[in-house]
Amino acid sequence: MSRLIRHTASASAAAAMVAVMAVSASAEAPAASNGSGGFVFQVTSVRTADGNTILGISLKGTINGTFTGTWSETGTEVLHPDGTITTNASGTFDVFVSGCGTTTFEFSLEGQGVVNGPVSGQFRSIDQASAPAAIHTVNDFHTTGPASFVYSGIYSC
Repeated sequence: MSRLIRHTASASAAAAMVAVMAVSASAEAPAASNGSGGFVFQVTSVRTADGNTILGISLKGTINGTFTGTWSETGTEVLHPDGTITTNASGTFDVFVSGCGTTTFEFSLEGQGVVNGPVSGQFRSIDQASAPAAIHTVNDFHTTGPASFVYSGIYSC
């Protein structure tokens, strides 16, 4: 009985390795992504806790470059007593992507900055399996004004 279990486990492990190697071999190497965009920022709620001001936020905007189209997100921005901010959000891109076509995909975002100053951080695709074109992307961004940003990173289809 234990010999049968060992053979079954070995066969399962070998099949899993072959599957992983096939996926790795078929995946394209990531390409560079970059561009710019604009946005409208709206505060949807305000509360305070431990000296912090916590904002519910909603943003909508356009994006150009590797990703061309529109996006929207909702999240939280925390204004700390020392003047710094932290942001966590998630949203949806409806875009044309170079080499991938037109698609919709979900993303998450984390950012840091200073009140009334620049914000920088990272956004990345999530839940790619539900998108018509599977997009995998990780991008750094920073604001270049009160309603504009630039981004750069990598992506693959």
